[in-house]
Amino acid sequence: MRFILTILTFLSASLFAQKGDELFKKVDESVVAIQHEKAGGSGFVLTKDGYIMTNGHVVSLMDPENPKDTARRITVIMSDDKKYQAKVIGFSLDPDIAVLKIEPDKPLKPVKIGDTDKVITGQTCYAFGAPLGQKRTLTGGIISNTARTSLGTFTKVFQMDAIINPGNSGGPLFNDKGEVIGVSTYGGKAGLGFSIPIKYGMVLKDHYLKYGRFVRADLPFYISKAMPEEFARVLGTPQGVYIDYVVPGTDAEKSGLKNGDVIIKMDGKPVSGKNEESYYEWSWELVTKKVGNKITFVVLRKIDGQWKEVTVSGTLEEDEPAPKHGHQIGELKEIKYPILGMGIQRITLMSYFIYNLPTTKGVRV
Repeated sequence: MRFILTILTFLSASLFAQKGDELFKKVDESVVAIQHEKAGGSGFVLTKDGYIMTNGHVVSLMDPENPKDTARRITVIMSDDKKYQAKVIGFSLDPDIAVLKIEPDKPLKPVKIGDTDKVITGQTCYAFGAPLGQKRTLTGGIISNTARTSLGTFTKVFQMDAIINPGNSGGPLFNDKGEVIGVSTYGGKAGLGFSIPIKYGMVLKDHYLKYGRFVRADLPFYISKAMPEEFARVLGTPQGVYIDYVVPGTDAEKSGLKNGDVIIKMDGKPVSGKNEESYYEWSWELVTKKVGNKITFVVLRKIDGQWKEVTVSGTLEEDEPAPKHGHQIGELKEIKYPILGMGIQRITLMSYFIYNLPTTKGVRV
């Protein structure tokens, strides 16, 4: 029995290595290294004419005083060591995605984009990039979790055990067909790695090409959360999105939303808040709607002791700059006064709640 298990283990390892070798040859030309005056990372080719995807933090100078400031001289290094200077088309630190443009002297080989929604726990995955400056490095493993929502990121992320290190950031995560399913972004302790599902990256790419930035839509300002089964059972409602608090005087209140409402439909489509994953998906669908468009919610509201359906609507606005949260430095500029040993930031509604400030007036020290 032990002999049979040894043979099976050997064959499994041999097959894994063979698939890895085939994938390496297939995608090598499409993966790039990225360097600039402050740091470096990885990326991959989106189009023949030179659009490249990577992480936002790879090209950002990560300067709290000006979070939207990017590196001045970004170099993209191809698999054949050919170098090109790149310009930033757009970038975001959460989701942590950037798109660059180079002017190649010949058509490039784009990656194939996979279907994020078909990724399952336990499937094989491969991370490709330039960890610690070592170009053309392939590591393999499995998808450990398809919907990790506990990192403080704007979207859910994949967790995998394929090894990633500093320098892997922005590199592609492939399935065994050689299709990109994610963008490697955070390396954790004990061999944990995290990757942004590629479907989010492709939405951001479209925003960058159209607007030059990620334009988030919002109906400000309310606080909402998922509704696990136990919570919904206590309330006696379906598992929609629960409205914890609507800020008085805001557009959300003017639209008709009230504390304790349960959103069950958005623009005619059913809404599920049964867990954090479905809540994040709903949130993503909301913020990627077009600013200026009307949005309509059907909510359940307790009226005279009975849950009744109520329709509310408002106009979507562009979201305010995000404060520091989770892994990201945020988007709010900080003005520093070294001689006084202090810095100040403008106050947004989100920072007002995150930092439990006493007022929205003035600045945060």
